[in-house]
Amino acid sequence: MSPHISAGLLPLVSPATPRHLPLSASTPGTTLSLLPIDCFSGGSQLYDTPGVHLHHRMSARLLPAELAMTMPRGRMRPYTPREAAAEGTSFFWGGLARIDVVSAPPALRLTFCTGGSRLRLHECPTAEAAEAHAARAGIEWTPPQDAASAAELGELQLVRTARLRLTPCEQAADLAISGLGWVSVGCLPTLQQGALEATLAVWVPRGVEVFVRPPMPVGG
Repeated sequence: MSPHISAGLLPLVSPATPRHLPLSASTPGTTLSLLPIDCFSGGSQLYDTPGVHLHHRMSARLLPAELAMTMPRGRMRPYTPREAAAEGTSFFWGGLARIDVVSAPPALRLTFCTGGSRLRLHECPTAEAAEAHAARAGIEWTPPQDAASAAELGELQLVRTARLRLTPCEQAADLAISGLGWVSVGCLPTLQQGALEATLAVWVPRGVEVFVRPPMPVGG
């Protein structure tokens, strides 16, 4: 029997644990200590163990109040901007991540997927992106919760440049930002002839991992 149980199961197993034991930590997704659960008629026990701290996740860089803004609250609602993701545009998830559209056909569509309902999407010309982030992160663009926290996170670093081949009416890939969410890269129907390609650049705080993976199905 595996010792690992999702923290989402805690409401189901709580009645089986002693009342004096702590259950969930302030960091979502883990428990505070080893929890024996008497759930088998033969006398065996199931154990829920504390989660492992992963330094490459965005959640490891955030303050508790900031972390709460990025955590799922109800059903995920992917967001696709109405306007095309035009070449030379930068998108910001709060002040935590930046996605540049370096090159792309007009049919490119980006769908932003995160559980944080308080995490807002902002955009500006890429030529102004660094200056805009320095001026607004922790003030208008949150999280970070304030200018001091934004300064502690530091400038966003370019950690991944993805060159993707696009196919009309299909999703090409996901750009996943560890501990935050992902951007689904897709393409609308188009009359454009020849190969369709897009180049996207992802910027995050130092130490946060970004990777490209096969697309997950999303709506939005």
